[in-house]
Amino acid sequence: MRSYRIAGSLILAWFVSAPAFSTDVDLEFYSQRINRVTRDLVDAIRPTLDPRAQEVLDDIEFLVPLSWETNADARRVFATRRIVEFNAGFLAVTDWLALAMIADWAGHNGCLKEYTTYLAELSDHNSRRLNRGRDLKQVYDFYGYAAETRGMCEGALQDTLDDSRAQELRDEMLDAVIATVLLHEIGHHILNHVGGMESNFIQKRMREVSADRWAFNTAVNANYELRNAVPLFLFIAATGGGTLEDEIRSSHPSGLHRIRELLVQTRALLDEKDPIGAHVLDASIDDLNRALR
Repeated sequence: MRSYRIAGSLILAWFVSAPAFSTDVDLEFYSQRINRVTRDLVDAIRPTLDPRAQEVLDDIEFLVPLSWETNADARRVFATRRIVEFNAGFLAVTDWLALAMIADWAGHNGCLKEYTTYLAELSDHNSRRLNRGRDLKQVYDFYGYAAETRGMCEGALQDTLDDSRAQELRDEMLDAVIATVLLHEIGHHILNHVGGMESNFIQKRMREVSADRWAFNTAVNANYELRNAVPLFLFIAATGGGTLEDEIRSSHPSGLHRIRELLVQTRALLDEKDPIGAHVLDASIDDLNRALR
């Protein structure tokens, strides 16, 4: 039986990233889910990798801190330990966006935009408070927001989120988000991106794009579905990666650009394996191309 080195809240992240949250949500649920998907994902992709990549994968230690820092990263410690870290708070926030998206689909038109704006504004506000050493303002998860505020999301809990189809959609999106984040960070290790000292912006951007491409290619080869990870990219776009200016400043492509790249890459890889499934993506790609002009 293969073993997996998966830790809970054993270490703190090495840097603080925006946004910062103050909430009563229990992160253990999200930690357990990341651990489960990690085991399943490693089992699924390992047989599709070459021997050298398998060796690197087997060396990775997966850490899931119970932290509200909304980031994941790949790094090496003392030039020997390979680490992939995925903070549970990162998944929690993308889960809230998934719930808002489901409510929007179910008839609460405008709920996703309203809640995304709320999260982005409070995230920015709390990040500034954190930098000044001040207490953070409470941030509503989607359940609290729908129950306590009046607007497009009002009543969403009562009439859209309890049926089995809504739960199925939520589960699909959660697992796709976890897999997308993990594959991207694993890709940095496989592609020898970890541990280098270069600071060239273009090189950093190229590494992020190549890690995304490795992730998409590996997912398709392992029959792993990443197309449901849209809440992850909405979160990136909403919190500082959705404009051309942010795209230029950041070493990561923006949220909307990464959605398009995910769909374009997936379509190309599916062309021979599943031509019908590939063709279904055309309308979504066209919509994104128009939005990004």
